[in-house]
Amino acid sequence: MREEKKRQLANMLAVCQTLDADVRYSSLYGHITVQAWDDNDSSANAEAIQRLLREQASKYPNIVCYCFDPFSTLIYAI
Repeated sequence: MREEKKRQLANMLAVCQTLDADVRYSSLYGHITVQAWDDNDSSANAEAIQRLLREQASKYPNIVCYCFDPFSTLIYAI
């Protein structure tokens, strides 16, 4: 992976690590998974996390943020 892509992904990882979520990073595959489970039956917190991640990802031309459902997000470099 190019250094610029690594830097962008590292910046996103730093953002993810500040969140109240399960964050997993794979250097082998160059992606981050974020799962935000709400303790109550509302998905408001998880959706707020996804909004933040999409907003942050939009700052980087090589970063894609894909939301599978309201709780699971995949972030990767292209």
